[in-house]
Amino acid sequence: MAGDPKKGPASAAASDVAPIRGDFAALYRSLSSLASALQGTLDVLRDVHQAPAAGSAAVIDVVNEVLVAKAAKGVRHRYLVQLRLTLQDLVRHLGPDMLARDVTPASLEAWLLRPEWGAHARRSYLIDARTLFAFAVRREYCRSNPALAVEMPRLEDSPPGIHTPDQVRQVLEAARAQDLDVCRLLAVQYFAGLRPAEASKISDADIAGGFVRVSGAHSKTRKRRLVTVQPALQAWLDLGGSLPVTNRVRRYYRVRQAAGVPWSHDVTRHTFVSYHLAQWKSASGTAMEAGHSEAILFRHYREVVTPAAAGEFWSIRPVIQVSAPQSTPAPSGAGS
Repeated sequence: MAGDPKKGPASAAASDVAPIRGDFAALYRSLSSLASALQGTLDVLRDVHQAPAAGSAAVIDVVNEVLVAKAAKGVRHRYLVQLRLTLQDLVRHLGPDMLARDVTPASLEAWLLRPEWGAHARRSYLIDARTLFAFAVRREYCRSNPALAVEMPRLEDSPPGIHTPDQVRQVLEAARAQDLDVCRLLAVQYFAGLRPAEASKISDADIAGGFVRVSGAHSKTRKRRLVTVQPALQAWLDLGGSLPVTNRVRRYYRVRQAAGVPWSHDVTRHTFVSYHLAQWKSASGTAMEAGHSEAILFRHYREVVTPAAAGEFWSIRPVIQVSAPQSTPAPSGAGS
C-alpha cells in the first residue's frame, strides 16, 4: 500500500491522491491506495485538488471527484472499479470538454441505446449516471440531474438459474475427486448460501458451534450474520479440506469444468435460497440466513421448486466410497 500506515489514513490520503483530470489509469492506482488507506474509516478528504467553480465543471472533473469521494466514504473496491469503468465510458461518449451543466437526457439516451447492451447493462449504467449527476447537483455543478429524465429500462421477470439436486451432487463429487478445498468452499456456498465473495473470505475458524459466521467486513451488506450448519453441509465439511482456498479462481474454475454443469451468475446462492424457502417455508428465516430483505428474496433469488426437490437437495450426502478388498496371497505350498 502506498503511504506510511503508521501515519494514519489522513496522511495516506494526502500523499496518495494528486490532482488528476484525464489519466484514468493513474486515478485507479490512486483510488486503490486510498481505499486501502481509508478502510474502516469515515475520514473526509479535503484540499485534494482545487474544485472547479459552480457551473463550470467538466464531466471528467466531476467523475474524478465522485470517485475520490466514494473511496473516502469506504465503498467496496469492486463497486469503485465498476463505477469508474462505467463513467470512463460516459466521458468518452460525451467528450472531455463537456460541462456537467450542458449534459441533456437525450445525450445520455444516445450513450445508453447501444445494440450490444441489453436491458440489464443499460439499467446498471443509468444508475451509475444518476449517481454521478446527483453528486454534481449537490456540488452545484448543475441545477438538475439529467439522468432522472431518462426512462429506466424494464427487465423481463425471468426466474433465477438454479441447479437441480443431481447437478449439485455432480458438482460436489467432481470437486471431491479433484480438490477437497474447493469442495469445502462449494459446500458452504450451496448449503449456507454465502455469496462467492463472502465464501472466499471466510476461514475454518468462522465455522464453529453449528454456525457459519459471516462478519460485517466480509458481508456485501456489511451486516454480520449467522447461518445454520445443516446436516447436509456438515456431511461435506467432514470430508476435510481447508478454508480459505489459495489460488481460488483458477482451482474453482477447474472444478467447474470437470463437473460439466451449466453455470449462471450466483447460481449456488440462488440454489440455496430456493431450496431453503421450499423446505422451511419461512421467507423471513430464509432472508435472515441469506443476508438480505424479504423483498429482495422474492425479487431476485427465489425460484419455485417442489417440496420433493427441496427434500432431495437437503438430503445430498457424499457417496460412500468402499475400497475393494485386497486379495490375500495363497499360503506357500497350497494346492500341492
